[in-house]
Amino acid sequence: MHRLFSGIAALILIAAPATARDILFVGNSFTFGAGSPVERYRPDSVTDLNREGIGGVPALFRSFAEQAGLDWSVSLETSPGKDLAFHYANKRAAIDRRWDVVILQGYSTLDAENPGDPTRHGIAAGRLAALVHARNPRAQVNLVETWSRADLTYRPGSRWSGMPIMTMANDLAAARSRRGAHHARHRRHDPGGIGLEPCDRARGGRCQPL
Repeated sequence: MHRLFSGIAALILIAAPATARDILFVGNSFTFGAGSPVERYRPDSVTDLNREGIGGVPALFRSFAEQAGLDWSVSLETSPGKDLAFHYANKRAAIDRRWDVVILQGYSTLDAENPGDPTRHGIAAGRLAALVHARNPRAQVNLVETWSRADLTYRPGSRWSGMPIMTMANDLAAARSRRGAHHARHRRHDPGGIGLEPCDRARGGRCQPL
């Protein structure tokens, strides 16, 4: 698990603009590594906007940046089991400041009430991206796609029960692609732009700039 989180942090560092200096991670347990040593890894090296003493992937990112000779200011705003709509509705005041890069990580099934439905996820991602770009039009906002959950394929009662685990991965990827297509149509009005780049593709996780 530690290796997985390290890989994600390294890929985000590679994808980040060379001139950026301030980065914010928004997400849930996938971002802070719940139940793993990563969760409390070097919390003093990052700024936890919720003051919960979390290190997580953001702290790993900070360590890799330091090893690369880069001076990044790293912050995080995380809450377990929450989606992006929660962060926009309840944590907007903390998020609403100038950032060079923002990493958005949503709910593992996109929507807790309607698994696989990207509507709520996409709307919240767009609103958070707009919030960030209002402060810094050139900010890079990356939307992270989480990896598939095996427990939702072998247990009964899930949308993906009895299906290959790649079915869930493909559904998440399709939702990400639809969100990307929506932003691409408006790219001329959005200096932050949109593109697509891999983020832990082998595990089903991807990230995409909004």
